[in-house]
Amino acid sequence: MQIGGRGPLIDDGGSGYSVGRAVLNAAYRAMDGRGPQTTLVHAAEKRLGMPLREAIPRIYAGGVAEIAGFGPLAAECAQAGDAVAREIAEDCARELALHVTAALARVPAGRLICVCSGGVFRSAYLRELFLKRIPEKRVQARFPEKPPVCGAVKTAALMNGQKDFEIREELPPCNTIN
Repeated sequence: MQIGGRGPLIDDGGSGYSVGRAVLNAAYRAMDGRGPQTTLVHAAEKRLGMPLREAIPRIYAGGVAEIAGFGPLAAECAQAGDAVAREIAEDCARELALHVTAALARVPAGRLICVCSGGVFRSAYLRELFLKRIPEKRVQARFPEKPPVCGAVKTAALMNGQKDFEIREELPPCNTIN
């Protein structure tokens, strides 16, 4: 069953890209005087190693992956007390919890195992915000240590008769495999 995850142009609420985009949006709005001041400006400039005023070509050239790379700044700045970053983090947790709520509606009885993977869940802060919003009694959240592709590779190896198969290193992103 697929719920959400239809990409950045249609529906990606709670994704690293959506959080990174919100971070950059808030930082640029603050820089322009169109939004509240936020430590996200300094954090984004530190990550870039350059002023935000000069960064647009680099950000656009990097595309979705570059923008998603700003996502962790929301949790970092929120934990340091930034109200704008906290709202971005809260919105991320709400969006992710909506996915679980929709899944529960399709599974009327019993428990739901929710495998939570992706860059957003690397943040303990965001995991906690998310867990506070899901019905604990019916949902078992699991946070794998390795990306989903590692499980697929291990399963394929086991299905082909390889015993004691273990992935020792994280695989490169799929778009770099020839």
